[in-house]
Amino acid sequence: MILLQIDEPVTTSPNIVQVLGLVLGFFTSCFTLVMTYLIARLNFNQREAATRVEAVKEELKINNIEIKEKVTKIEEIGKITHSLVNGRMGIQLKLNMLLAQQLADKTQEPMHLESAKIAKIAYDDFQKEEDKSHKLQDENIQISKDNLEAQTLEKQNLIDRK
Repeated sequence: MILLQIDEPVTTSPNIVQVLGLVLGFFTSCFTLVMTYLIARLNFNQREAATRVEAVKEELKINNIEIKEKVTKIEEIGKITHSLVNGRMGIQLKLNMLLAQQLADKTQEPMHLESAKIAKIAYDDFQKEEDKSHKLQDENIQISKDNLEAQTLEKQNLIDRK
């Protein structure tokens, strides 16, 4: 085994220490600048993403309100169609009831009297169900309209904020 013996102390030149200090300081400054830039970039991207998320939320609210407006119109059209179709049915049942009653009055036969009675019951039951149906439809449409008014105001506020 060979051992080195150093009799003189190792000394470093002050120039090397200064150069190393400058190089280390330069690399530290560069690292700090790069990290600062990256952090700023991340923060900017986060703010931009948050802004986009808010814009999408507002757009969805507006779209939902527009869909509810269309559904309310469809409900109103459904009520009108229901009334038209059932109105025709009501006319037919009333006509059937009147003809059956007229025949029963003329003939006084038990079969005709029973038919007139059944026709009247069918017409009365139909009218009761129609009244219930119209009342329920009117309530549903009123609720939809009330909700729609509130949502339309909200929609206008959202649009105004843009």
